[in-house]
Amino acid sequence: MVCPCIISRCKFPENLREVNQQCIVRCAEIQGQLLNQVQENKQLKELTESQRAHIEFLQKQISLADPDLQVHPVPSPELGLVPPSSDSFSEVGELSSTDFCSGIG
Repeated sequence: MVCPCIISRCKFPENLREVNQQCIVRCAEIQGQLLNQVQENKQLKELTESQRAHIEFLQKQISLADPDLQVHPVPSPELGLVPPSSDSFSEVGELSSTDFCSGIG
């Protein structure tokens, strides 16, 4: 009679390969989500900068139209967060199965 612990050990490498493959797939999904989030964040930053510039333009137009009217710009609230530099996003690279599978065989 074969001991059940020996059978489970025989299947262990096969299970590792399956789990490793699942990890690779999940990492690729997460990388795709992160890249999409980075792109969305860049678009939101551009939109915010555009809106700030438009507000400044309108404030100048108002002050030119009515010099007696004093416009006091109110700074937008800051969240106190330091955003990562855009250079750090360019370091995100493509994942390959060799990144995870080296040494498994």
